[in-house]
Amino acid sequence: MKKYNVKIVVRFIIGIVAFSVCIQQLEYCRAKKNIKDFGLHKEYDNISVAKTFEGKLSKEKEEEIINTIIKYMGGRIIHNQESSEGRKIYAYTPVLKNIIRYNKEEININIIITYMEDLNVSNVYIGFPIVNIDY
Repeated sequence: MKKYNVKIVVRFIIGIVAFSVCIQQLEYCRAKKNIKDFGLHKEYDNISVAKTFEGKLSKEKEEEIINTIIKYMGGRIIHNQESSEGRKIYAYTPVLKNIIRYNKEEININIIITYMEDLNVSNVYIGFPIVNIDY
């Protein structure tokens, strides 16, 4: 099984997200400058990224990925759910402005970890505020 440096992978993923937010924020500023009442009051609507790992991730590796993302974003876990389909994490960070409510709690980070047995790969999806791609 291929070994990954989780901190490097997470920083790469967060870097892509940060870049996407910057591009969308720039587009938002241009639109607001050209159209006074643009109607958009968020930094962005929704951003999702995914990373595939060879093999099934151990529980320890899943925890390391989740904790690294949450710590890097300065957040806290609101809900942690495991099922036969995988794992879903809902979290909140004050760093991101775009929030939604989950069971009366504010969230703006969604992490989903799945395993595809037929392909022998694990997928980690990160969404701000929620994952909006098929998994």
